[in-house]
Amino acid sequence: MEEDPETIAREVARALRAGRRAVAFTGAGASAESGVMPFRAPGAAGVLWSGLALLGLPLAGDGRAWHAWPRVAHFFYSRFFLAGVLAAAPNACHTFLADCGMPVVTTNVDGLHERAGAPPEQVAAVHGTVLEEICAGCGRPLPDCARVHPCCGYPRPAALLFHDAIHPAAAIAGGGRAHDLVHAMQGADTPLLFIVGVSWALPTFACLLSEMRSYGARVIHVNLAPPPERVAAPGDAWVREPAAVFFGRCRAAYFGSGDL
Repeated sequence: MEEDPETIAREVARALRAGRRAVAFTGAGASAESGVMPFRAPGAAGVLWSGLALLGLPLAGDGRAWHAWPRVAHFFYSRFFLAGVLAAAPNACHTFLADCGMPVVTTNVDGLHERAGAPPEQVAAVHGTVLEEICAGCGRPLPDCARVHPCCGYPRPAALLFHDAIHPAAAIAGGGRAHDLVHAMQGADTPLLFIVGVSWALPTFACLLSEMRSYGARVIHVNLAPPPERVAAPGDAWVREPAAVFFGRCRAAYFGSGDL
């Protein structure tokens, strides 16, 4: 399954120049080169909250903590995650997908696809976003807070958290948009599907992947780890390379002038 990255980059360039349609599913690995740390990287330094991971993750990454201690959760969230997200810049993965006008379904909450220039209607953030805030108690926009819970009125990110009692409207909208973007590939001639930096610990993309396979998609996994057997198929390609590096190759092949 593992393929030479340069060979696949040239295949991608030829396909896009020929008008093949494409969609990308992106996870934490797509933003790693931008400095946004993945949830499930090994070791404390790879958990979401950097040097204060052991304290910050249970508090600021857990919906129950936002209900119980919203001030404390917001402190760790704003200092050790949001600040890093706002300081991050899109990398070559985000910019290539945006410049190609490719629809994106993402579990990332950092908004880097949109900041790279992707139109919001072409990005489905199925886990919501940290670029919006909602009430930590009732989940409504802060001006519409229902004041039904002791922590109502405290801001929290409009993103899904572990053990969350709130399903933010941003995530609901992202889920609906994801199905629309994938369904739009129906009838396309062998569409391309990029699965980029995705952890399969959560089955977020499983149904969408099955739908794309039913459309005859050419599936290209871009990840440092191989895809698990339950989601892989014999015709898939696996590129073992950081997302920013691989899509930098795609940019050179697609926008460059060399022979393909």
